[in-house]
Amino acid sequence: MAGSLHRKLTLKQLQLVSVLGRELSLSKTAELLHTSRPALSRSLNQMEAALGLVLFERTTRSMRMSSAGRSLFRYANSILGQLEQAQEELEGLRGRVRAEIRIGIIPAFSSYVLGAALERTRAQIPDLAITIQTHETDVLYRLLSENSIDIMLSHAEFTADMSTVHIHELYQEKSSIVCHPSHPLSQKTTISARDIASWPWILPPPDIALRKVLNRTIFVDRPPVNGDLADIQADSYPLLLGILKHNPTMLMLLPSRYAVVYEKLGVVKQVKTPFRLLKGPMCCFTPKDMEVSDAAQVLIDALQAVVAP
Repeated sequence: MAGSLHRKLTLKQLQLVSVLGRELSLSKTAELLHTSRPALSRSLNQMEAALGLVLFERTTRSMRMSSAGRSLFRYANSILGQLEQAQEELEGLRGRVRAEIRIGIIPAFSSYVLGAALERTRAQIPDLAITIQTHETDVLYRLLSENSIDIMLSHAEFTADMSTVHIHELYQEKSSIVCHPSHPLSQKTTISARDIASWPWILPPPDIALRKVLNRTIFVDRPPVNGDLADIQADSYPLLLGILKHNPTMLMLLPSRYAVVYEKLGVVKQVKTPFRLLKGPMCCFTPKDMEVSDAAQVLIDALQAVVAP
């Protein structure tokens, strides 16, 4: 490709690539960018001609990104995200806000670890603006790739290209089966998978790693006579605990750090199982193609200090 890329592409064209790559529809993209479909098509054709590459493969019925389109889509999102972050930071400076950090966290990551790390971070940067989003791993990885968050706090049990991220291991997490303190299993010392499968469950969603492990290790032993047990599916730990309080015959899973805290509070009792359902590292992920901000690095250091032995 001859010539400098910055001479061939404008921010408006990068925005076109970003929106069209997300929508894969000329009509919808034209509507979002407040232009006409013919004008959008002309701009796309001119951009492809200038680059000498096909970015979007079009038919009369569908559209998809080419490999070149996917590459430019990723960089366009990164560039536009950095510009948006720069604008927010500059506006924050005008309003005496020194820095901002955007955090993505899975529900299973310890809120107590994050809370302690944020306390340390705010002690160093008192006027730090902090936003936190909670999603599952695949959604967070997409947000991290699009530069919509600065840091992702998650386990590594998800499908992703790990060569695109820096991984900072923080602590080991395992899952615990818990029940209401009045549950019959709360006092038993010898419990089998069949015992556990014989009670109704408050289940995590089927695409969650814990649910998949649960299906492989516990529910294969569920007695046929109890196949119609009234299980409940939910994706929020406060919701799970509220359901358990009013349905004391049910069982559920909690990350071990949550289970220990809620057991001390008398909310749940850990079931003494002879096996572990899931164990692995909780990590902090940052994108490799972007420099970590000073505020993000302070938070990473704080997280590592909090979980240090």
